[in-house]
Amino acid sequence: MRILFLTIIPLIMLNAADVYVKIGVTKTKNGLSYAYSKLNNMGMNFFYKTKTFNDKNVYTVYSGPYNTNKEQVIALKNSRYFFKGAKLVRLSKIDNKTPENINQKEKISTKNRTKYSLSLALGYASAPSTHTIIDGSVDISEPKSDAFSLLLNGVYDISETFIVSANYMRFDSSDLVFDNIYASLGYKFKKFGNFSPHFGLLLGLSALKWDTSPLEQASPNSNNDSETYIYGSEIGLTYNGYEHFSPFIHYHCMFMGHVTNLKQDTTNTSKLEHKTLHTILFGVAYNF
Repeated sequence: MRILFLTIIPLIMLNAADVYVKIGVTKTKNGLSYAYSKLNNMGMNFFYKTKTFNDKNVYTVYSGPYNTNKEQVIALKNSRYFFKGAKLVRLSKIDNKTPENINQKEKISTKNRTKYSLSLALGYASAPSTHTIIDGSVDISEPKSDAFSLLLNGVYDISETFIVSANYMRFDSSDLVFDNIYASLGYKFKKFGNFSPHFGLLLGLSALKWDTSPLEQASPNSNNDSETYIYGSEIGLTYNGYEHFSPFIHYHCMFMGHVTNLKQDTTNTSKLEHKTLHTILFGVAYNF
């Protein structure tokens, strides 16, 4: 019995290593590109076998092999998000050929495949201020540093690794408003499951508008509103489990140089600076 048990274990492991997900069949290169895109977004590998019928190619798409029952269950579940007919098959069901023979090393060109998305996100933001006395004595009402924040952006995947985006962000408290317009360049890290982390750098412009003056009886020489460059970084995590919608969470750290010059008269002057803006946002992207 012991010898039989030790003999069966390697056979089970061998069979488990020969299990693939059969994604489906397509007759077009566009179908292959679609399958490649979806599998790649989920962190799954991709290959296909070509057969010719009546001078026309038919492509059968596979992913794998998956060595354990857990891997097989996860791979099949993920595949069925986009390919309802996906199923598990063993190597013997694909003509007993090795993966090297099945995978013809044909790379699917994605140069003509564009990936656009539009996003909406809401969240919390913090913009602390620093009040500095220049001359005399100036008492101000410190503005609120915490506020609601909104983000609208359009994203373009320039490759499987890099993304660019155009963004509009609004910080709105009862005291002041920041309107930020900026561009960002992001790097997508290796996916794990349906999750895709990224890191980005951003550069743009920021406009500060006061809703409530920080200084009563201010001199006409006070300069409350301001405009400045902004730069910073962002990190994010996106869930890619749906075909058209991708929920995400983003954190931004922005550096800026807003200065509000406050004057009560010629002898009492100060400045109020906003140098940083931190945001954490939850949103959803629509993928075209």
